[in-house]
Amino acid sequence: MPDVLDAGHISRLKREVNELPLTAVDYSPHQKGSPGIQFRGGAITDLIVHSPTIGRARGVPAFFAHLDRRTASPVWNVTMVGVMAAAGEMVLNYERSAELINFGAFLAFMG
Repeated sequence: MPDVLDAGHISRLKREVNELPLTAVDYSPHQKGSPGIQFRGGAITDLIVHSPTIGRARGVPAFFAHLDRRTASPVWNVTMVGVMAAAGEMVLNYERSAELINFGAFLAFMG
């Protein structure tokens, strides 16, 4: 990870991880966890949406890994979803939209 994160970010991550309140998990007496870690903010949350990390993992094309400097939101992702929603609204009727949403929710819960 040294080629993706700078030394300052790594030191902030270590400091925040050491300050986390840990609780035992029910599946192993030797492991501990911190519930809700993604909502704590700071360097840990920054790592979740860190553009070089997302692009390096090839989870999404680098085009979609771009974050707006001011709002830190994925501008191109939001734009793409908005365009797709507008196109779907123009093409599909209400019943077909409801069927697709129900089928998508079914697949999400199956996977």
